[in-house]
Amino acid sequence: MVSNRPNPVLKAPWLVPAASKQILRWHGLSTEQAGGLPILQYELMWNYGIKDKEAIYRLGNSKKPERALINLNMKKYYKFRVKARNQCGESNASPVLVVDKKNSKGKDNKNGGETELNQTLANNTLISVK
Repeated sequence: MVSNRPNPVLKAPWLVPAASKQILRWHGLSTEQAGGLPILQYELMWNYGIKDKEAIYRLGNSKKPERALINLNMKKYYKFRVKARNQCGESNASPVLVVDKKNSKGKDNKNGGETELNQTLANNTLISVK
């Protein structure tokens, strides 16, 4: 049986600073790279900002190759990656983007970065990272 699942997104996503948010972007797939079928959505994966976790937790979906992340705590350790999905299934995950910012004293965030997260997904945004 021939699989027309999309190829993986070959490069890691990247962050673009904006006024009050960060924009997570990645290279979208062409129809040929997507197994000859249109991409239905990109699935975003992350690690909840917890340093020892892998980017395997679903953050949300986007039809475009970008997503706004509002109130991202840039002092935490984040990992992001992307999968593409068409009608035949999903691709393997992209390489991982690691965001590793230290606080002003050069130490990791208090509690090892395991601060409470209050996530609400709406309008393709991550609302409130505390």
